[in-house]
Amino acid sequence: MDSVREQIQNQLARSKVHSDELYSIIKQIADHIDPPKAVAPAPARTVKPVTEPAPAPAPAPAPAPEPKKTVKRVVKKKVAE
Repeated sequence: MDSVREQIQNQLARSKVHSDELYSIIKQIADHIDPPKAVAPAPARTVKPVTEPAPAPAPAPAPAPEPKKTVKRVVKKKVAE
C-alpha cells in the first residue's frame, strides 16, 4: 500500500490529470481489498444452420356473430270508458 500512496502523491504533484493512471491506482486498491476471482470461460456459442423459414401462422378465426335478440314492443290498449 505504500507504493499506492506514492503513486497518489505523484499524481497530486502533476498539473494535469491522467485518468488512465488514476484508474490503475484505483484498480490496485480494489484488488488489494477484494482480489479478482478466476472466471470460467463462457461456453462457445453454436450457430444453427440456416433452413427454410417457418410457415407463417394461420390467422385466428373471427368470432361468430352473436344472434340478435328480437324485441317485441308491448302496446298498451287504451281502455274505453
